[in-house]
Amino acid sequence: MSPFTACIVQTTSLPYDKQGNLDRALRAMEAAAARGASLILFPEMFLTGYLIRDQLAQLAEPYPNGPALTVLGQKAKALSLGVVMACPWQTPAASPTTPWS
Repeated sequence: MSPFTACIVQTTSLPYDKQGNLDRALRAMEAAAARGASLILFPEMFLTGYLIRDQLAQLAEPYPNGPALTVLGQKAKALSLGVVMACPWQTPAASPTTPWS
């Protein structure tokens, strides 16, 4: 069995600064992979920051192919690194058959 190394990122993100937070995440991913990590975990809402309710819809990522998610996925694949990062997602309009309606 080979060793498994996980990296847990303990930091804050800047509210509304999606690009800046994405850039910081990419740098953290590179650093984690360079140290042999197989998995990196970011704080919840890292991509958009907290307390963004007034711009939640604008900052939410389309799932599964949002621009930031695509960049994160490409970097993860290039580094052979699993990534855990929660962010707001755009969802289709709720219908009476969806559990979140």
